[in-house]
Amino acid sequence: MSAPEAGGGVIAVYVVTYKRPEVLERAVASLWRGAHEPERVRLTIINNHTEFELPTSSHDVRVLHNVVRPDRAWGNLARDWNAGLLDAFGTSAGSDVTWCVLAQNDVEWLPDWQRRLDALPDGLDFFSQPRGDQSMGFRISAVRDVGFFDERFSTIAFQEQDYFTRAAALLGDRASINDDHMGSAGCWNPRQPIINEPSFHGYSAEDPLLHTTAFERELSNLLTHKWQVSDFHDIFDRQKMVDRLRAGTIVLPDELDWYPYFWNGLGNPHRDGVYDQPYQGPARTYVVVQDGKDRLIEALVAVSQHADGQSCEVLVDCGDDAVVQLVSREVRGNVVFTPSAPGTTDEDRRGRLIRMARGREVLTVS
Repeated sequence: MSAPEAGGGVIAVYVVTYKRPEVLERAVASLWRGAHEPERVRLTIINNHTEFELPTSSHDVRVLHNVVRPDRAWGNLARDWNAGLLDAFGTSAGSDVTWCVLAQNDVEWLPDWQRRLDALPDGLDFFSQPRGDQSMGFRISAVRDVGFFDERFSTIAFQEQDYFTRAAALLGDRASINDDHMGSAGCWNPRQPIINEPSFHGYSAEDPLLHTTAFERELSNLLTHKWQVSDFHDIFDRQKMVDRLRAGTIVLPDELDWYPYFWNGLGNPHRDGVYDQPYQGPARTYVVVQDGKDRLIEALVAVSQHADGQSCEVLVDCGDDAVVQLVSREVRGNVVFTPSAPGTTDEDRRGRLIRMARGREVLTVS
């Protein structure tokens, strides 16, 4: 590959793929068609399956094979994205890369995407589009100021919502988030399109090996716990979340130090030492097995009165999803909704929650 033109800067593109060679072929072909200066584009494919076909390309393509991921795994996009950022920039000092672009394999690139990218103003350091994290662009300054993706979101759900909320809060107008998962509320300083056509191929409610709804409850609970909100839909509303942060009703979460070496020994600015001390745990755990909104609310009120302001955790088994959604919007605090399978007896439901408490003092509330 020849050196990039002086002043143009390298565009490092990372395309994540999992099987579907025909989809990857189409994406790579459209990428090169839209590159008016292909010598400035460094394309890397992050491959997540042993069945892989190298796409046809008249330009250099590098492949990173993720050999530690089993073929039947659901995937960890947060880890894939972090791998791209680390590979492009190396450390917080940066590299010759002007833009690091991360994309899924089902996007199609605009015929003039590279010109559009070059035309973005200097004050714009991060963008996402056309939906969720289908494609994103980062300058090194964005990574310095926002950090990495939270790899605890260990499949392909909600890692982008966590990152987008942090980007809106920390970058302000230096971020352009174009996410229509929840309509226009998910956008922040929008500008569409930038480099890709809108597309959406990866969701299946039936195939347990693809992006299903089966595992989303646990990750949505992680999201709400991290951001101290009872309804995870609130996190899709950028302006609402930024307003809450500015008002002090929630605080910006501390981040795990995923890649300490990235910060060149200067220390990660996105952690404040919260995790330097061992976890003490809540004073006690309450177990609530109750169905029906009114009875569940009564039980939670009883918990609140008994706790009397002391640190506590509340484990709730409620079999009605509609009730859970209603109550979760009204209840504040460390409440975990974790329903049992249909047909489970109340005794077994209580036993499961008690085991979840892992030996802590447990009070059962009827």
